[in-house]
Amino acid sequence: MLTIVATPIGNLGDMSLRAIEALKACDLILCEDTRTSSKLLNHFSISKPLKAYHDHSKDTDRDAIIGQLKEGKSICLISDAGSPLISDPGYKLIKLCQEHGLDYTTAPGASSLIAALQLSGLPSDQFYFGGFLEAKEQAKTNQIETMLGLEATLIFFETAKRIQSTLKVLENLSPSRNVAIVREITKKFEQVLVGVPAELLSNIEGNPLKGEIVLLIEKNKSKKTSGSNPKLLKKIETLVRYMPLKEVARYLEEETGVSKKEIYNLGLELKK
Repeated sequence: MLTIVATPIGNLGDMSLRAIEALKACDLILCEDTRTSSKLLNHFSISKPLKAYHDHSKDTDRDAIIGQLKEGKSICLISDAGSPLISDPGYKLIKLCQEHGLDYTTAPGASSLIAALQLSGLPSDQFYFGGFLEAKEQAKTNQIETMLGLEATLIFFETAKRIQSTLKVLENLSPSRNVAIVREITKKFEQVLVGVPAELLSNIEGNPLKGEIVLLIEKNKSKKTSGSNPKLLKKIETLVRYMPLKEVARYLEEETGVSKKEIYNLGLELKK
């Protein structure tokens, strides 16, 4: 059986009993970095074979793992910190287990995106996790702009090196939207910063942030109006060639935050 095991985000003592038991009972542990995982296992006096499994693992690596599972081996999959399969390639193993009819389960625990949502103070009734933000500014701008219309708190992973440039993008796109920076969760220097982009930029100026960062953006509180948005009009014009106007309106409402009624009316105008 394959077991997905959540590891501590910071304090090693936060490991769940179920996770510890799973690691002690398995035949092999798959991990992102054997050096990082060795520290965790040594802390709990667990001695098991380790094999690296990460973004660069190949199909042949996964086939070998599936072969061992078919032989009846018990394998655990862990990440460097938090829950595996969240922005990592573990899901490919799950898909293969499904295809081959192999058993798998999870020993849940820490998840940085959920912990950050709890600490941010932003609405948690609905949220959208977008994974890692794009590195290049224009791609990042497009990525964020696409999501800003959602009536959900937006959650992204970001690096300390790029956080200032990201805040500048947000200042340009949505200067009045509250943003939370949550870093080093459960660790000694855990920190939560909340404010509009300009405030956060001023706060960290001359005092660069370090460590792992989760960035949260306040949800869209009211439906946007289209105004004379040429991009929206172009999207409507393109999509109505392939689907009914009602479906176009429903689809673009989710993507842009503009009401279905307004998109529908714009489509009618374009047809005239």
